[in-house]
Amino acid sequence: MSHYIGVMSSTTYCTFYPLLTALASCTVFPFAVASGRARLTAVSAVCLACTASHQTSWMAVPTEFWGHVVIAQVILTAGACVLRTGEPITLEPWQAVVPIAIFGSLIVGEYVTVGFGRLHYVAHGVSYICCLMVAISAALSKLLQRWFPFDEELLSRARTARIVLDSVCLFSVGIVLTNHRHDVRPVPKLFHEMQAYMVMTLGVVAGFVAAAASTGGSAGPGLRLLHCFCWVANGIFLLAMTALMYVWPGRDGFHYRWYSTADPSEAISIYLALSCFFSALLVAAGELASGARLRGAWGVVTDTKAAPDEGDIEAMSFLGSSR
Repeated sequence: MSHYIGVMSSTTYCTFYPLLTALASCTVFPFAVASGRARLTAVSAVCLACTASHQTSWMAVPTEFWGHVVIAQVILTAGACVLRTGEPITLEPWQAVVPIAIFGSLIVGEYVTVGFGRLHYVAHGVSYICCLMVAISAALSKLLQRWFPFDEELLSRARTARIVLDSVCLFSVGIVLTNHRHDVRPVPKLFHEMQAYMVMTLGVVAGFVAAAASTGGSAGPGLRLLHCFCWVANGIFLLAMTALMYVWPGRDGFHYRWYSTADPSEAISIYLALSCFFSALLVAAGELASGARLRGAWGVVTDTKAAPDEGDIEAMSFLGSSR
């Protein structure tokens, strides 16, 4: 009996400790980056690296778990950033270092460790390159604004180029995921397929946001929240897949303990619905905390313009507004 309790305690510890640390990192890091706290960002990144190294080396937590957590963390950070601005993602150089370093190292690491001898690894490389291009695009956008603040034609062309670049890069990641398989079991396959459609939807919405910004404007409140929701929902759903497929006992999903004969498609639809619901709650809470767009999502003042009069409100589009 005591041996059984010891085994159960060990399993519980090896399951919930990684989950709790992953949730903490996916909360603190997006907050730090979106609010512009460079020191907190650096501290959280170091803590993340130490925690991941400890768990993968000493607790036998699969490296795939933390690999997916890091990507989910980047996605959630993007969602926190776009909630503040209503524009395509723009990153300060110190902010852009993190995603560029992550996806750059993933490309190099893929080549060094396993090479591109299998098409499966080539698919990884294509996805990482697309994500890297989005990060570079976000950083260049901010740098161009700083280097050429009065060259409206250049800035306008750069904003227009992002309509294609950002949306197609994200859409391409979704295309790769439609047939990308880490696990041939039904639940993991369906997780990847649903994630593929969600990323493609994000690519379409990101294109609309970039189109609104191409004329010097920004997305209206509806499109801004939809854009943020698409980022956050992708991050939450990826976290759910990561937890259930890599550290949850059995690696068959939360439902399998009580509904072992359930249809995998129905189970995935429930996971997706819950992820979307929870994401909507997070986005709504962030919007309420923003103080009617007069403050950033984390309480940082970003816009102090006076409220528009009634005529301006009637002229504003729900999906787009000009500055």
